[in-house]
Amino acid sequence: MKSEKDNLVLFYKRQDEAHPTIQNKEFMLVLMTHFLKSIFYRLGADGICVDSTRSISNYNFELVTVLVIDEYEEGIPVAFYISSLVNTIILTHFFQCIKRTMSSSIIPKFFMSDDAVMFKNAWVSVFGPCDHYLLCAWHVDRAWRKKLNSVKKEIREDIYKTLKTLMYELDENNFKNMLSSFCEMLNKDINTKEFYEYFFNNYARCGHIVLEKELK
Repeated sequence: MKSEKDNLVLFYKRQDEAHPTIQNKEFMLVLMTHFLKSIFYRLGADGICVDSTRSISNYNFELVTVLVIDEYEEGIPVAFYISSLVNTIILTHFFQCIKRTMSSSIIPKFFMSDDAVMFKNAWVSVFGPCDHYLLCAWHVDRAWRKKLNSVKKEIREDIYKTLKTLMYELDENNFKNMLSSFCEMLNKDINTKEFYEYFFNNYARCGHIVLEKELK
């Protein structure tokens, strides 16, 4: 018989099963081995990353993975949940499942996810605040390229090049000056007004764009 520490299933809820906070129709499975928990303990204080992969089956389930960063700056997956829905309530339950297995909590230097605020909110509600909240460069880049489809093709490439320059500019003064000029240009042009409003509301007013390389 396997001991409790060998059980990789932290939580399981089948569809149509009653639960106090998760809707009956939702499915949820949380996985984390004892070995992965030890890695989480050892490396989690340096930083936590959360990634979501959609449509992993014919049922359109989503996979959410918690990763830590090793000494080679590679991500190591340490906990997983598969669910029919990803929202703040279910993410909070996922993080609570992880925390219940721990004898003491951790406070990572940074928390990184895509630009959906539910990941950050759920993490903070369970583990508390971090020093830094970072956006994943890959997810931000994908969101920008998708939104740029609303911009005329003739100017799309130049805007994208400026966005990428902003993304990796680490000098604060250079960044602020470049950001101010870029936003002013977007706002003045009727062809980029819609993109300006999207960019300003979702990124520019945050005080930074994407700075996941700052802590390396």
